[in-house]
Amino acid sequence: MVDQDTTTDDPMTTDAAPAVGTATVPPTAPNPQPPQAPVPPPPVTASIDQALRWIANVATMAGPPDNADISTTGRQIHVAVPNQTLFTRWQALIGAVPQPTRHDALGSTVLATTVYPGLWSVTIHAHINDHAVTP
Repeated sequence: MVDQDTTTDDPMTTDAAPAVGTATVPPTAPNPQPPQAPVPPPPVTASIDQALRWIANVATMAGPPDNADISTTGRQIHVAVPNQTLFTRWQALIGAVPQPTRHDALGSTVLATTVYPGLWSVTIHAHINDHAVTP
């Protein structure tokens, strides 16, 4: 028999049976979807006209690009913007993911690309002068 007047100073000791076993925690799956953008690119099935309308739509909200090249065979759009401000606006509107910055003698080129499956691929870039060039 167990003496019922016996006490311990161990707060972890209880009268209940100890838990035995392991708890399984389901692994967290990586989020396969990119962040939702207010203006995602058109679907890969979209025509060139729809891609051009999409560019015009984004340009009215983010600012006009310096240049836009469209490849219908690869369903890719390359957009050049004139400065960091427009680059940031385009990036936020289309949900582009930043890429490594490239440096040259005159400054830096910032890049961002979209990663949406089933949509046109879009790359935006801007060349930023890091310092003034004197003649």
